[in-house]
Amino acid sequence: MPLGPILLNDGNKIPAIAYGTGSKMKYHDITQYIEQAIELGFSHIDTAAFYQTEKYVGKAIKESGLARSELFITTKYPRDVPIQKSVKESLANLGLQYLDLYLIHQPLLIPDIVKAWKDFEKVQQDGLAKSIGISNVVDVQQLEDLIKHSEVKPAVNQIELHPYNYYKMKPIMDVCAKHKIVVEAYSSLSPITTYPGGPVDVPLKAAAQRIGATPTQVVFLWVKAKGAVIVTTSTTKAHMEEYLAVSDLPDLTKEEVADIDAAGAKGPPSGIPTINTKEKALGAVITNSAAHLRIIDMVSKITSAESVNVLIVGAGPVGLVSALLLLRGGLSVRVIAKETKPRTGCRGPGIQPRTLELYKFLGVLDDILAGSGPHQTIHQYTSPDNGEPPVILWDDSKEKVVEKVDKPYLSTRIIAQVDHEAIFRACLLRDYGCQVEFGTELISYEQGSDTVEATLLKSLTHKTETETTKFDWLIGADGAHSVHIKAWGALAEKSLLIRPYMSAFSAQHSTPSQPKSDTRVQVMIASQDVEYTTEKLKLNGVVGDGNTKGRRDMLVDMIHELSGRKDLVFGDLIGIGVWRPNIRMVDNFGKGKVWIAGDAAHVHSPTGGQGLNSGVQDAFNLCWKLSLVHKGKSTSNKLMASYTEERMRVVKAMLNVTTRLLRQAFGVNEDKTVNIEVNSAQTTISTTTTSTNSPDKKQPSGINNIVRGFELRMFGINYRGSSIVLDEVAPPAEVLDPYKMSPEEPVRGGDRAPEAPDLKILHENSSDGITSLFEIFDTTKHTALVFFKSPLAIQEFSRALANYPNGTMRIVVIHPQGSTERVLIDGKQEGDVVEVLDTKGHAYGSYLRGVDSNAVVASEGAVSQDTGGIVIVIRPDGHVGAIVKDVAGVDRYRRKVFT
Repeated sequence: MPLGPILLNDGNKIPAIAYGTGSKMKYHDITQYIEQAIELGFSHIDTAAFYQTEKYVGKAIKESGLARSELFITTKYPRDVPIQKSVKESLANLGLQYLDLYLIHQPLLIPDIVKAWKDFEKVQQDGLAKSIGISNVVDVQQLEDLIKHSEVKPAVNQIELHPYNYYKMKPIMDVCAKHKIVVEAYSSLSPITTYPGGPVDVPLKAAAQRIGATPTQVVFLWVKAKGAVIVTTSTTKAHMEEYLAVSDLPDLTKEEVADIDAAGAKGPPSGIPTINTKEKALGAVITNSAAHLRIIDMVSKITSAESVNVLIVGAGPVGLVSALLLLRGGLSVRVIAKETKPRTGCRGPGIQPRTLELYKFLGVLDDILAGSGPHQTIHQYTSPDNGEPPVILWDDSKEKVVEKVDKPYLSTRIIAQVDHEAIFRACLLRDYGCQVEFGTELISYEQGSDTVEATLLKSLTHKTETETTKFDWLIGADGAHSVHIKAWGALAEKSLLIRPYMSAFSAQHSTPSQPKSDTRVQVMIASQDVEYTTEKLKLNGVVGDGNTKGRRDMLVDMIHELSGRKDLVFGDLIGIGVWRPNIRMVDNFGKGKVWIAGDAAHVHSPTGGQGLNSGVQDAFNLCWKLSLVHKGKSTSNKLMASYTEERMRVVKAMLNVTTRLLRQAFGVNEDKTVNIEVNSAQTTISTTTTSTNSPDKKQPSGINNIVRGFELRMFGINYRGSSIVLDEVAPPAEVLDPYKMSPEEPVRGGDRAPEAPDLKILHENSSDGITSLFEIFDTTKHTALVFFKSPLAIQEFSRALANYPNGTMRIVVIHPQGSTERVLIDGKQEGDVVEVLDTKGHAYGSYLRGVDSNAVVASEGAVSQDTGGIVIVIRPDGHVGAIVKDVAGVDRYRRKVFT
């Protein structure tokens, strides 16, 4: 049956298939692909301000020569600018007078969704958009609340929808159906592109054979059967034609749809669990206070007769990332936080480029990018303000950054921690039904040989309650005051600034200016149109005795005095805290069944924006190892011990870097260097003076004097020399500074795995031809990159890699640039063998640069032989685990990690 238009609840009609310009198209000039899509018959084009593709859509529309009424254009509001301003900018980019459909891209990140929707209704009233809607709303209560407070119901809800998540999406789809809200489905081809070889393949192929279609077309017919609009994309003409040809195919039978539903309920082949439809429904409500987002639990947690594998103590980014990593790996978790509700304030807002890469692997990068922004420009005024123009400054790096394909994200992003955490809480709830248990504190724990018995104190509405429960593992991510630290007594502290340092946050202010007082107390006021940080006002400096009680009036008076601006008006004081910069680190990141990460393991100054990012990297390093050991796929004590081994040397180097920046920023005898020494008893932190200047000579300090080197982007973090890393190439790898190394340094064992785009997929079920290594890397398994000179080497390597435990290894055969033929591989694990063509030589250039494949290398008492290829094994945390030349090397790495 034809894909005819679908009637919306406002009387307008929407085409049943749309050409999307997100996904891999974001940030690129895609004019030619949009022009081709329109020429082939796509009349519905879906874009977004966040994609940065609107201007290319506009160009293609103009070149098409079609009348405005012949096209249906959708774009989305990005949240970081006022709505009226944003829609007008989108219309200007598109070269249009009106939109057919305008969506709120990420409602979870909108501070006041009801107010935002009122502004959307105004957009429709003003004729700037014919229809208005939402996207990514998967919580039933949130949608019901929005409808309750709306005059105009959303016409559309655009969500991720495919057979593997259908039962999780069904409750929200039912609510949409009740209110005649049309569902738009993106990422519907995930069973083919992301999870090939899974249970859904069987009914897809059966239906395809019956109607003479492809599995891809069957997926779209399944979407049609659910009453949803198809949102898809491709850069290939053949695929575009394949998609549009769905209009000429017969519908699926009810039995075929039911078979696909049932197969999808079994879950994808990667082992990612799905929520049982018999389990209690969950919901969340968005409330607003002081212009920031909070997610408050509405219903009870899902309970299970089986014990929970991992108790995670702490619901900051490190704890939440750990939870998501473990759930992705198939373990069950419970996340607790002693706070009764999410914390306010900015706290650790910087996300470094390497962390963005890790979030890409975890599948949350788009949400993070949508909810974050670039560094704010700082305007430095005199104190008091004498009317002179401010000095514009922000020295993010004095080094010239040269963009390279192996490093796709080069700039730090800024997001308030409250929003950062909200994104992860929403993801945990949406994908796994996992909610943070606020008001639950770890009082004590006792380790056994196989379990950890934890005693929890739960603060309920009118009483407190104690609970004692056993878990297989315990991860402490509850910060510097962690129970684990107190129990271990293994933390040493060195405070560099003795007097208290104060930060304050205010609800509002009357000017976007940012007064600042050189090297003395600083007053920093965020611009009013910056919505990705809740740090609207920040007061930095040595302030009195640190007593913050009843200090709002004192703070306001101080700001007026420092700035000389009596016209500044402030609202309620939301929160205030005292910070004393200190540096400390435990001497062991774990014992037995208890492990710690983030500030629970190491505390440092905020200068440089490394703290939160280091904690996230702790989580990535720890969780894949814990998952393997828990599942019995590794019995090596050495694997768990390597967490401390690898992370401690990195953190030690990081503390030196951030302490140097602290001295520069606040003038604490800047010429001192900090040496961090670790011994078996404890971590000690000492300072030695290397100054040759007169003690009376004033040293420069302040934010404009900080030099933030390239190493702060964290690309250079490496685990060279680790006991579980294997490097069998020549010349041998040099053990470098674990925190920084030259961008030109060849890739060796333990290094960050670089990106390699423009890989053409050689797979019969592929719906699109181009991918990249960052699209392939998986946080739940190793990825073996097979580079070869002889096809025979591929078979030998693949057989050796098939000896790894089931579900732990994905094989990626990378054909060199210019190769024309596939090599049929006898893979042990269906769906875990991928062949790609390195169309532009990025993979071979990045990974094999400087490697002499003909050299004979001795390793662990054996000599590696040249067998016509090289295997580079990428760990689940995105670091190179092994570089080997023969099947014996493949087995040596297996024994290091999996035995």
